[in-house]
Amino acid sequence: MKGIRLEKVEMETEGELDLRGFLGIDKNVIPGYKELKYKVRLKGNGTREQYEEVHKAVVITSPNYYNMTHAIKLNTELILEERGDVSDGEMPGFCGCRTCPSDLP
Repeated sequence: MKGIRLEKVEMETEGELDLRGFLGIDKNVIPGYKELKYKVRLKGNGTREQYEEVHKAVVITSPNYYNMTHAIKLNTELILEERGDVSDGEMPGFCGCRTCPSDLP
């Protein structure tokens, strides 16, 4: 894009999440983020001005950026699959890991 040859692209996101809301422990705590930060690291043959121009254009046309900055309708669907055995006998939590509780309200 814009004649820039990229060697590396990295994106890092950061946010603070109060697990009391996410885990349903405190109904007064929101179950999500109030703010997210992201960093973009680029390596290539472009100038700072070229990278800034490309970054601005990507933000304007990014579906992910749009969806995170605008309220959109979200449709959910629950699909149940047959329960399988876990090799060590311990059932994974609600998200599939072994640390989250499996009995959320």
